[in-house]
Amino acid sequence: MRFVDAAGNVVAPDRVPVYPFTSNWVTNQTYGGVFKATKWLALTGAYQESSLFTDNFGSDLFGRPLKPRSGRGADYGVRFNLLEDRLQTTFTYYDNSAANIPVTFPAAVRTEITGLLGPVTTGNTDTRRETSRGIEVEVVTNLTRNWTGRLAASRTLVHPSSTFPQLRGLLEQARTAARGRGLDP
Repeated sequence: MRFVDAAGNVVAPDRVPVYPFTSNWVTNQTYGGVFKATKWLALTGAYQESSLFTDNFGSDLFGRPLKPRSGRGADYGVRFNLLEDRLQTTFTYYDNSAANIPVTFPAAVRTEITGLLGPVTTGNTDTRRETSRGIEVEVVTNLTRNWTGRLAASRTLVHPSSTFPQLRGLLEQARTAARGRGLDP
């Protein structure tokens, strides 16, 4: 058995992009609950985490296997049940984060770094993290038994962070090398 890349080149055994699994094959976990404070008011909360072990194909900037994408998050909400169960309203706030999301950069950047530092990289794939926060509102009405109305709205803000952590270190080294050669970093 041997591994080949997309171009058909044989991948050396020490560079095979697989992630070692443990005997625990759990990839997702969710914990949550609803506390019914009164007949018309309930409080909710949940915690989730996941890893996509099947999504770690490929290799990083230095030829190592990509780490699996992973994430975790929490949501908190309040539910109102009014007019004898004919009007339900839910407000939810959530805060989620994801890690090891593969991102690539232009080959020209790799060429420039190689010109300054030598062949220190094997590819142009790095990672990033991102956080998403948002709110959701839902109103469901059954004012008559023949008609159900539903209104839902949500807003999400996504904040990327820690983009290109491996490349960032190489860029500092490349800038120092450029300065040392009298070049504009």
